[in-house]
Amino acid sequence: MKNATKLISMVAILIVSLVIAQTAATREMDLRKMMGSNFGFVQKILSDLIRSDFTQVPKDVMIIEQHSFDLIKTPPKNIGADKQVFLALADSLQLHAKNLRVVAAMVIEHDKQQVSPDKLNIDYLRNTAAAHYGQMVTTCVACHNLFRRAIPVK
Repeated sequence: MKNATKLISMVAILIVSLVIAQTAATREMDLRKMMGSNFGFVQKILSDLIRSDFTQVPKDVMIIEQHSFDLIKTPPKNIGADKQVFLALADSLQLHAKNLRVVAAMVIEHDKQQVSPDKLNIDYLRNTAAAHYGQMVTTCVACHNLFRRAIPVK
C-alpha cells in the first residue's frame, strides 16, 4: 500500500510538472505568435504610410494600441524592480499609437477634400504620422532590448 501511494504521488508530480511546462511553453508560443502578428501590423503600417494609403492605418494601429493597453494592465511578472520603466515604455507606446491613429484619421478626412489635379495632396499631417510611427517603433525596440532580449540563434 505504501509503495502504491509513493507511485501515485510520483505520477501525480510528473503530470503536474508536465502540465506546468506545457502551459509555460504554450504561453511562450502565444506570446511569440502575438508578437509576430504585431510585427506584421507594424510593417503593414509602414508600407501604408510610405504609399500614403491611410485607409487601414487607424484600424491596424488599434492592434498596437491594444497591445500597449494589455502590457499596462498585465505587465510580465519577471520584470521585478524595473516595473516602472516597463510601464513608462508601455505608456509611451500607447501614446504614440493613439496619436498615430488620430492623425491618420485626420489625413483620411483631409484626403477626401477636392484638390486641383496639378497639386499633390501632401501636407504636414503625413510627416506627423510618420513621426508617431517612428516613436512607436523606437519604443518597441527599447522595451524589447530591456525586457525581451534574446541571444540570436543561428
